Order: sequence, then structure tokens, then C-alpha cells
Amino acid sequence: MEGRARTGNSWVKGFLENKRSWEVVDGFYAKAVRNREILNPLVPADLLRRVEKRAECTHGAGKPKGGRAKKEERTTYKATVGYHGTRYCGYSWQKGKVHTVEAHLQRRLWPELEKQPVLSCSGRTDKGVHSVGQVCSFYSWKDIPLDHLGRALAEPDPESGNELGVYHIEKVPRKFHATFSCFWRYYMYIIPNEEKDISSHHLRLLLAPLEGKELSYDGFARDTPKGKNPNCVLHCCRVTDSSIEVDGKRVDVVLVHLVGNRFLRRMVRIVVSTLVKEAVEIQRSEGDSEWNKMADLAEMEDRTVTQTPAPACGLCLVRVGYEPWEDS
Repeated sequence: MEGRARTGNSWVKGFLENKRSWEVVDGFYAKAVRNREILNPLVPADLLRRVEKRAECTHGAGKPKGGRAKKEERTTYKATVGYHGTRYCGYSWQKGKVHTVEAHLQRRLWPELEKQPVLSCSGRTDKGVHSVGQVCSFYSWKDIPLDHLGRALAEPDPESGNELGVYHIEKVPRKFHATFSCFWRYYMYIIPNEEKDISSHHLRLLLAPLEGKELSYDGFARDTPKGKNPNCVLHCCRVTDSSIEVDGKRVDVVLVHLVGNRFLRRMVRIVVSTLVKEAVEIQRSEGDSEWNKMADLAEMEDRTVTQTPAPACGLCLVRVGYEPWEDS
């Protein structure tokens, strides 16, 4: 097992990480945090219409939590924010003076709420992963003007100097919970493809058998808590070709678009690295193509047959939705 893991790591480093313009991808996402509309041309038109239609809805189901008798005193807020993941050690708070997105949010909101914020989020992104559509919810026992919260969140963090993109803040029903009310998440992964050595056609055919099915993705996950449900549904799987430009350097890219009801730790990045590995092997082989290979690997639930995660800087949480995907 250890040998298999080292082989996978070697392949990802040799083929995916080396000799590709990841700095352009990282710089492009940094620009997108400041102006997320620049991602729109990279998204298939029908997918863009669908996610934009439902991304800001807050009617998602969520059981009200316990609380004080006078429930009307408590106000719940929803904030949609973005961040350049390279500047953070992931979303979730960590011990010590570690620069995480959650710690940043807590420091900016604490003076306004006059107490430590209780935050929930739509998806806890890993170290180095970006977002232009992270949704966070929190509550206050006093009514705070939305513009005050917006200014507080937009201020640079005094400890790290990092800045958030603040796109939308609103009051929502008390029962709203950024995590448990969320029905779907849309992730985009950008792969530099200057050498044209990755075929989007092959990626597309390999992904197709995964769409719309409830499958176990335990083999495509890492560090999952014991007993966690490994089943996920990928509502939409798309692969497109495009190009991006940063500081005058234009790079051809392949984009993998995944919309799912939930994602396990490292899941998207391992799906991408394994997908590319299988596509490259098909390109190089002269035998019959195994287009069901990704689905077969999912059924095996074996982490030794999947690759190590693709580089974090290629991944971005683009949008999340609070109404069922099927209704959008």
C-alpha cells in the first residue's frame, strides 16, 4: 500500500505539478476574488444560468436550533465571501496564530457582534483552495446594519493583511444554516494545458458515468472522520477548454466543473488527478478504452488505486445553492 501511494504521488508531481503554469492559475483566481464575474466566460452557458438562478436563494430547509425564549430577538445573517486560498491555511480555525478564513472572519465580526461569532459555512475548503462563493452564516442578539457588517468584513485582517471579497450580506430566516441548509456546491478546477497533453474529450467520457448517480467516494477521499457517510451525488460533470491571462501571459487550460450535493475531504482534487491519469493512459494505449474506469474505481472504495490530490491552487468553490438542484 505504501508503495502504491508513493507511485501516485510521484506521478502527480511529475505530470501534473511540474512544467505547468500554475502561477498563472493562482494569479487568475486572485483576480477573480476581486471581480468574480471574470469566471463567467469559463463556465458553460447553461450551467452558468442554472447556478446563478439558484445561488442566492435562502429558502433551503433547516431545522431551527434551540435558543432563548424570545426567538425574535435573534437575527441570523448570511454573508457570501471570496478569498485567495494561497494566503490561507484552509477555511477552518486552527490552534495558534494560524491564518485561516474562519479566524479572519471571527476577528472582523467580533467587534460588531460584541462576542465571539458562531460561524457555519457552506464548505470547509482545504489549504490553498480558493472561493468566490463561500456562504457563511452567523447570528446576533442585536440588530446590526448590513452596511456595518459589510465594512467590517471588507477591512484587511490586522494580523495577516489578507482581504476578503465581500459580495452579498443579508438577513435570513432563523432556521437558515450555511452548512445544513445547503443542497449543492459547484467547484471549478483549472488545469494548465500548454502542451495539449490532456484531452478534454477523454476526460469528458470518463466523467460521464459518474453524473447523477449516488456513489461511494471513499476511495477518492482522505482524512475522513470515522463513520462519515461516503456517498455523494455529482449532479453535473462538465469538462471544457479555454484560456486565461494574467500579466500579459496567456495559457491554454482545461476546466473540470463538478456540482455535487456534498464533497468529502480532498475529493475534488483526487477525482481530478485520477481522472487525468486515466485519460492519459487511454491516450497512450492502443487497446479498448475503459470509459467506466472512474465509476469502477468508486465501487472499489480503495484509496490505494486512486492518485494523490491535484494541486490546491487549481481548485475554487464557485457557487453554492439553497434549493434542490433538481428544481433549478
